[in-house]
Amino acid sequence: MIKLKIVHKGLIYLCLPLVAQGYFAYQLFDLIKQVEKSVEKQAIHIRMSREMSFTIIQFCRTLSAIGTNARFGGTKGLMSAAEYRKLMDDHLARLDKDIKITSTDYQQVYSQSRKLIDSQYNLLQLIQRGGEESTLDTLNRLALTKNVISNAEAAGMVIYTAWGSEEELLAKEREHEAESREKIKSLIWFASIFDLTLALALIATFITNITKRINLLVKNATVLPSSKELPYTVKGGDEIAYLDNAMHKASRELQEAAGYRRSLIEMMAHDLRSPLMAIGIAFDAMLKSSTSGLVSVPDSKISYLRQSLKHITTLMEDLLALDRMEATQLELELDLVNAKKLVEDCCELLNAQAEQKSLTIKTKIDSLDVIVDRNRIVQVLSNLISNAIRYSPAHATILVSVSRRQNLAHFSVSDQGPGIDLDLQDHIFEKYYQVKNSPKATNGIGYGLGLAISKQIITRHGGEIGVDSTLAKGSEFWFDIPLDNADDDD
Repeated sequence: MIKLKIVHKGLIYLCLPLVAQGYFAYQLFDLIKQVEKSVEKQAIHIRMSREMSFTIIQFCRTLSAIGTNARFGGTKGLMSAAEYRKLMDDHLARLDKDIKITSTDYQQVYSQSRKLIDSQYNLLQLIQRGGEESTLDTLNRLALTKNVISNAEAAGMVIYTAWGSEEELLAKEREHEAESREKIKSLIWFASIFDLTLALALIATFITNITKRINLLVKNATVLPSSKELPYTVKGGDEIAYLDNAMHKASRELQEAAGYRRSLIEMMAHDLRSPLMAIGIAFDAMLKSSTSGLVSVPDSKISYLRQSLKHITTLMEDLLALDRMEATQLELELDLVNAKKLVEDCCELLNAQAEQKSLTIKTKIDSLDVIVDRNRIVQVLSNLISNAIRYSPAHATILVSVSRRQNLAHFSVSDQGPGIDLDLQDHIFEKYYQVKNSPKATNGIGYGLGLAISKQIITRHGGEIGVDSTLAKGSEFWFDIPLDNADDDD
């Protein structure tokens, strides 16, 4: 099967109208040629008619001059026989030039005209011969005159018949010419409309085909970063199909790489979990020994080590969670949940952490039900409230609110922290991204995964997450969850 590139397809689409135009041009030139032939035939017929008229006129003039000289004697006004011969030979030559492409009637005209001219020439020679006219000359003159008259009668009938035929031929040629002209006009109109329609149809087909295939390519390109299997295949052998094949190959390689990454992370998590648990047990034992006086280890160091261990464990769990979400392996356990109860439970979990910095957590909650995965939304709220606690100054207030906005449940967590620069707000939901502008952040280090995980969870719920922040005035992190068919508890 021949594989055509885009340029080849374009040339084919371009050549088709040109071929059609060439065909119509051929037909047009053929009609023009027919018209030219018709005009040429008319010109020949006109010339033949003129030559026939010349024959008759010259015959009448010569006969009149002969009659006048026969009555009054002499040769006054007569054309010399040699001059007459030359004049009429030129006339016959003109007839002979066109006689071959005309009707048989004209051939008879030529034959009779020659006989008439010859008889007139002989009569003129006899009249113009010098010397005294004898009885024999008179008899010859009468015989020649009779011959001239006889030839004239025969020529007259032939010329009359030829003229009649010629009028019919001229009428047919004019009719044929008119038909050809009408055909030319019709052909020009038809060719113009046909070429325009064909060109537009081919252009539309070409653009539609290219656009459709490029749209499939764009849709594949949007799926490519997610390491999923590409949903569409662009067929063909041109550059677009080649690019699509390359994207499918890259997608397969990305899927393999994602599989290797997940395997590596799972292997690391598995290998790290047991040692970390052992270290945690050892810390608990050290803490008990320190409390009972058996081991002299400062409590602050043990707490620091436990906190570091907690951060390492959290990092490992976050990496696993984010990887599962990106691999579309996160399954939501949806249920009808009361928003007020959900927020209160989440705040209760974090009150102790807030009290360490003398922070106050306030709530403002509309009573409504949402269909969500409770544990996942608690994870999001906990992350947002923990960040607010981390970046808020001592004795500040954190406000957690829930309200209904049309068909959305609007959750928000507002703090009185340092705020986030406008240029950085678009990046804080990216993996491993951290805001570096707050020296007051306490309570350990962040890894830039919490907000990325929160975004994945809210997106899986069909919602949207964002932040509104002003430097030195604090931040408000929010997310919206569709209410769907959940009932409000009014």
